Amino acid sequence: MFYKRRNVQLFIALLTAAIDFFHLGLAYPIFSKMVIQPGGGLSWGSEEWQRTLTYSLFIAAFPFGQFVGSPFLGRLSDRFGRKRLLFLTVAGSGFGMALCAFGVLRLNPTLVLLGRLLGGFMGANLSLAYAAIIDLSTPQNKVRNLALIPLSASTGFCLGPLLSGILGETSTYPLSLPLWIAVFVSALNWAAIWLFDDASPSVPEKPSSRLLNINLLWRPILLTFLMVAANFLLVQFIGPFSVHQLNASLTSVSWLYVNVSTSVCIGHLVLTRNLASFASPRTLLPWSLAALACSLVFVCLSANLAILHIAAFLAMLCCAVAYTNVFAYLSDHASAERQGEIMGLGVSTQCLAEWLPPLCVGSFAAGFPAIPMLAGAIACLFGIGLLQTTNKQLVKI
Repeated sequence: MFYKRRNVQLFIALLTAAIDFFHLGLAYPIFSKMVIQPGGGLSWGSEEWQRTLTYSLFIAAFPFGQFVGSPFLGRLSDRFGRKRLLFLTVAGSGFGMALCAFGVLRLNPTLVLLGRLLGGFMGANLSLAYAAIIDLSTPQNKVRNLALIPLSASTGFCLGPLLSGILGETSTYPLSLPLWIAVFVSALNWAAIWLFDDASPSVPEKPSSRLLNINLLWRPILLTFLMVAANFLLVQFIGPFSVHQLNASLTSVSWLYVNVSTSVCIGHLVLTRNLASFASPRTLLPWSLAALACSLVFVCLSANLAILHIAAFLAMLCCAVAYTNVFAYLSDHASAERQGEIMGLGVSTQCLAEWLPPLCVGSFAAGFPAIPMLAGAIACLFGIGLLQTTNKQLVKI
C-alpha cells in the first residue's frame, strides 16, 4: 500500500513539473504569430522594434516570475506543507493562463503580460515538485528519482508548442483555444493534488524560522548557476551556430533539436539513473562537467552537420548527468525539513542562468557563432575548480 501511495505522489509531482513547462512552451507559437508577424494585433505598437520588444517581454515574464517566486514558495512549503502550496500554485497558474487567454482573445497585451508574470510566479512550484520527489526518496535512489523531473519537464515543453502549433495552423479555431485548454489541464492537475499525501518527512511539526546561511551555500549555488548556464548556452545557440557556420537549413536545424531532445531523454532516463548506482553526485559532477566542456569544444570544431549531430548528442548526455547531479548535490546541503527552501533557491538560480548568460554573450554570437559554446565550456571549468576548493565533508543547513 505504501509503495502504491508513493507512486501516486511521484506521479503528481512529475505531472506538476510537466504542466509548468507545458504552459511555458505553449505560448511560443501563438506569440510568434500574433506578436512578431505584422498585423497580428497583440503588441504595444506596430513597428518592428515594438513587436520585438513585446515578444521579448512576453517570453521573459514567465522565467522572471519563476525566479522571484521559487525561494518564496519553497520556504512556505517547508512551513505549511507541499499539498497546501501545490493547491494554491496550481490554481494560480490556471488563473494566469486564463488571463493570457482572455488577453489574446481581446488583443490586450497588458493582460497577457500580467498572465505570464502570474503564471511564472505560480510555476515556481517546480521547486515544490523537486522537494516532494526528495521527500519520497532515499539517499540511494534520490538521484534516480530527480532525473525524472527534467524528463517530465522536457516532455511538457515539447507538447505545449506542438499543441498550439497544430491548432494555430488552421483558422477554424481561435488562437486563444490552446490557452483555454491549458486552463483545463491546470484544473485536472489541481484535482489530482487531492490524492497527494502530505505526510512527508520534510514537513516538521515546528518548522525552522531561520533563513538559510548563504555563506555556507554560495559555492553549490554558484555551481548550479554555472552548470545550467552551460546547458542553456548550448541549447539556445546551437541552432544559430549551425546556420552561420554550416549553412544549415530550417529543416536541418529542426532535426538538430530533435537530436538534442532525444539525447536529453536518454541521458536522464538511462545514463543518469544508472550512474547513480555507482557514484555520488559529488563524485560524478567534476567528471560530467569535464566531459561537457570537451563536448562543447567538439561542437565548436564540427566541420559538417553529421559531426555536429554527434557532438551535440554527446554534449546533451553530459548535460543530463550534470544537471540532475548538481540539484542532488545542492539538496545534500540541507536537512530534510528545509528541502523546499533549498530547492527554491536552486530553481531560482536555474531561472537566472536561463537568461542572464545568453543575454551577456548573445550579442557576440553574430560575429563569432562559437562564443556561446566556448563560454559554456569555460563555465564548466570554473565549476570543476569550485568543486576542488569545496570541502568534501558536507555541512547540512
